[in-house]
Amino acid sequence: MKKFLFIICISLLVGVSNAQVQVWTNPESYQIREIVSANNKIFYISHQQNLFCTTGNENSAIKLGDFFEVNHLTVFGDKVVFFAITGETSAIWISDGTQAGTFEISKEFAGSNISIFKNKIYFTSSNSIYSCDGTPGGVTKVLTVPPRDQPYPSVILSITALDDKLIYYYYGQLGVTDGVSSTIKFLSDNATSKLITGAYVTTAVVNNKLFFQIIQRL
Repeated sequence: MKKFLFIICISLLVGVSNAQVQVWTNPESYQIREIVSANNKIFYISHQQNLFCTTGNENSAIKLGDFFEVNHLTVFGDKVVFFAITGETSAIWISDGTQAGTFEISKEFAGSNISIFKNKIYFTSSNSIYSCDGTPGGVTKVLTVPPRDQPYPSVILSITALDDKLIYYYYGQLGVTDGVSSTIKFLSDNATSKLITGAYVTTAVVNNKLFFQIIQRL
């Protein structure tokens, strides 16, 4: 039996009957990997690694591009930025929800994390942090953390905006930057020295505090 993923719009208005309405069906697969909303449009990645945009109306989804891989959909103003692989390398892209308005910002960097900070796009590539204003060629390197002698590749595993700082995780330490200075600064070793080297990390900001989960590689 062929499976489809139906996106359901649910009205929360009290007293409204038949509140669930099917607004569109993913034409490629029954799986959707990521979904975000920007400028009254819904962006999502299909199981086939294509990027779609819809207004939420029936049969309104359009394909924005053909990619080998798409990830890290991140809202930037009225647009969405993301990493995409179209050939042998990963590049950072931006989209306004139209095919004409979907294009590469930079071909030079294979990124792994995105964070919006002070109205700019910040992303990581290996052991470096870059900033971008959302235009082609508008990429600037912020800092590079010296590589460590470890059995794992030297990479910054996460980057998160917290108030007026960017917090990044690198080999058992939490680093901090203002997004401009190239100075390498780590937070107190008392709190971070026991973190696991060579681990995956996920973060979230709640009530102006940074929470993070460490998952050790086996």
